[in-house]
Amino acid sequence: MKIPIKLQDLLQQSESAITATSTFLSQKLAVLDCTDITSVTPEQLTLIFSAIPQNWDVRELAEIINLSTLTDTFHQQLTQYINQRLGQTTLQSSSPTPDTPTTQSLDIFHFRNEVIGDYRRYIESFLKIRDSQVKEFVDKELEKGQLWTDSLVQLNPKYRPGTTVTELVQQGLLHPDCNRYFSKDGKPFTFHYHQKQAFETAQRQEPFVVTTGTGSGKSLTYVVPIVDDLLRHPEIQGVRAILVYPMNALINSQEEELKKFLDNVKNTHIRIAKYTGQEGLEKKTEIQNNPPHILLTNYVMLELMLFELCNT
Repeated sequence: MKIPIKLQDLLQQSESAITATSTFLSQKLAVLDCTDITSVTPEQLTLIFSAIPQNWDVRELAEIINLSTLTDTFHQQLTQYINQRLGQTTLQSSSPTPDTPTTQSLDIFHFRNEVIGDYRRYIESFLKIRDSQVKEFVDKELEKGQLWTDSLVQLNPKYRPGTTVTELVQQGLLHPDCNRYFSKDGKPFTFHYHQKQAFETAQRQEPFVVTTGTGSGKSLTYVVPIVDDLLRHPEIQGVRAILVYPMNALINSQEEELKKFLDNVKNTHIRIAKYTGQEGLEKKTEIQNNPPHILLTNYVMLELMLFELCNT
């Protein structure tokens, strides 16, 4: 969905803000609403089109300008400006049909201006300056926006796609039953490229470190290889993997995630268990007598287990 930007509000921003918006327009991530604009200065037009490719044709320009909002005078000015860029190319205005549904969207730049306006009026209510020169200086600084920064627009990165679990099974990188564990609503998972790299590294039995952003699926980079190994060697009993977390809250969360995968397969032979301060003596004794394949713990309990093991 493209970001709607009111040109009237944009023209009140700094040159850097207009230039940044031009970059969004060049990537077709925003669309200009030219309502109530009769004309703009040549300098403003240059800033608006600063990042837009010189060879864009009428169809591409129509994707970033809401033609139905153009006034006759601004349409004429735009036509003359675009003629300088593309010869005789002109914009063909079009009006929305009566059946065209209207959508309500948040104009974030307008909203930002409202917030800044409210804050400015709040600040000015405390200013009682008698000296005219000082008052003039303060007013100029407020106009420059010294008490607030320009708008900041950020986009969440899209991680490079890798491949599906089915394709990894066909390549022999994962056990065929991984299709059953790593699926949702009957559809196999599609992993990121960095996850696929982790699976390949794990298959070569080499150590690896994964450093990516939040929500990039870091847990799967080691959970999938662990499950894959357990499926390839069902005859081996006892603890095959120890997952160590700094906090019990993370352990509880990870246990729930692992159960989602295991619940996809009825009567799975893979078992998981927590070994933390939350479990009582009876539960810990049960784990010791019948250890699971995957053990979730923290570094304190792990150190205690190793100490007890060395002294037995």
